Amino acid sequence: MLTLAGFDQLLADMVALLDARAGTIEFRFPFFVRKAAPVSGVNSLMDYQVALSGAIRDGKVSTILKIVAPVTSLCPCSKTISEYGAHNQRSHVTVSVETKAAIEPEEIIAIAEAQASSELYGLLKRVDETIVLTILGVVIVSYAVYGLLKLKLPRLDAAFWPYLVGFLSGVLGGASGRKGCQMVDRWLDHPNL
Repeated sequence: MLTLAGFDQLLADMVALLDARAGTIEFRFPFFVRKAAPVSGVNSLMDYQVALSGAIRDGKVSTILKIVAPVTSLCPCSKTISEYGAHNQRSHVTVSVETKAAIEPEEIIAIAEAQASSELYGLLKRVDETIVLTILGVVIVSYAVYGLLKLKLPRLDAAFWPYLVGFLSGVLGGASGRKGCQMVDRWLDHPNL
């Protein structure tokens, strides 16, 4: 198994074998992390792109570990133009770390995912899908009843509503295969709210 200490030795062996003063080695590979689905708890593998590169010059070694983590994040354009809420978008967080000490890719992945709106999962089982689709169905039916009965709802002025609606828009939009759930956005944008 390749470790950072072993990687440094590999660099030193390479320049010695080639009788060189300097050299570079780079590895790129998918790195898999076992994750449990949020509701069902079923385990699956989520893949991340990893690059490990190192350079040696006159015996001095520098090593860079780069991770690309897929996440969801708040869409900046929808947040800018939306008075009441925004939707999420799929993003990639890239983190490059120059290190001398041993650091595991999982540590960097956890830091990257903590900065996002939500981490992603490799597999959502039927239980997870059923819950999300049930919520989507309730929202759609509620909106239909609201539209048919022409109900007057109280205005939602609390500061947390845009965040809640943005989160729901991202979840429901993802469940319905759309870029955000515009219905939720329109619901809050209605003049009676």
